[in-house]
Amino acid sequence: MTVAYVAHPRLLTKKLDLNSFDSKKRGEAIEEMKKGVDEAYEMGAKGCVFLSGRDPGKARRKRAREFLVDSIKRICGYAKSTGYLDIILEAFDREIDKKCLIGPTGEAVKVAQEVRREHENFGLLVDLSHIPLLDEAPEDAILPAKDYLMQVHLGNCVRNDTSHFAYGDQHPRFGLLGGENDVEQVKDFLKVLLDIRFLNRKDPPIVSFEIRPRPDEQPDVVIAGAKRVLRQAWERL
Repeated sequence: MTVAYVAHPRLLTKKLDLNSFDSKKRGEAIEEMKKGVDEAYEMGAKGCVFLSGRDPGKARRKRAREFLVDSIKRICGYAKSTGYLDIILEAFDREIDKKCLIGPTGEAVKVAQEVRREHENFGLLVDLSHIPLLDEAPEDAILPAKDYLMQVHLGNCVRNDTSHFAYGDQHPRFGLLGGENDVEQVKDFLKVLLDIRFLNRKDPPIVSFEIRPRPDEQPDVVIAGAKRVLRQAWERL
C-alpha cells in the first residue's frame, strides 16, 4: 500500500503558521513539521503534505512568501538528513475558508521555483475541490504547476451559497446539490493530467479522494459514490 502523510492537522489544530512574521511562531511551526516528517518516515509514507499559513494581505504577501520559502527549505533539508521524502505544498483558497497565503497557482509556482533551486524533494499538490474556491479552472491550476506536481486530490466543494451547510472547504460528497464538482468536472481534471502525462503507467502518481461524509451519511456509500464518479469520468475521456 502506498501511504501519503498529511500534516495539516498538526498545523491547523495548533494554529501554527510557516509564514508568520513572528520568528518564534515560525520556528514552532517548523519544529512541528519536523515531527510530522519523522512520523511520515515511521509510517513509510511517500510524501508529507502541508499547507501555508494565513494570508497577511496584499501589502505583506511578498515578505510572507519569503518567510514561507525559508521555512520550507529548512523542512526539506531536515527530511533529506535522514532519508528521502517528498515535501509537498498544497494550495488552498485565499478568500473563502482557509484563507491561506498559498493560494493561487501562480504563487505556488513561485514558491516551488525558489525551493527547487536547493531541494529536489519539494513539489506541489493540486486539489480539485480547491480549484473553484480559487476562481481557477483545471488548466489554470495544473499547467503552470506541471513541472512541480507530485500529488493530486479529487474532491468537491460549495462556493456560491454562503448559507449552505457545506459552504467553503468542507469536501462534501460528489453530486451534492449546490456543489461545484461531479463527473464532468472530474473528467476535465483528469483530461489535463493525462495531457501533461502526469497520469501514466510507468511511474503512477498518488491520486486520492478527499471526501468527508456528513453525520447522516454512510461512509461506505459515499466512498462507493466517489468511485462511481471516477469510473464515469474515465468512460467520458
